[in-house]
Amino acid sequence: MNRFFRAPSSIIPKVGLAPELWLEIFEHLPSRTLHVVTLTCQSFRYLAQPLLFHSLTFCPYSLDINNERYIHRLETVERTKKRIQFCSSPRIAHAVRECKFYPRYIVG
Repeated sequence: MNRFFRAPSSIIPKVGLAPELWLEIFEHLPSRTLHVVTLTCQSFRYLAQPLLFHSLTFCPYSLDINNERYIHRLETVERTKKRIQFCSSPRIAHAVRECKFYPRYIVG
């Protein structure tokens, strides 16, 4: 389990396979299925959740038709800030391989 934050022994799955084998299995699942796996039990959530965050995309601002920057409402900015803080936590940050920031485009 070198790739992931060390799990407390109380969280390691007790279903017959080593955590490393579960990770090998989880790494081949589509994101949608992986999300469902994280909801099954605390052990699987601990192992599989970081895999959901290999690639991150943030859209913290918008551009209008004149390419003028427009900042969203404060709630939107705060929500983006919380997402970035969560993704930079020790449990998740080590799994991130790609992080993109794009503007949203306002049409019309």
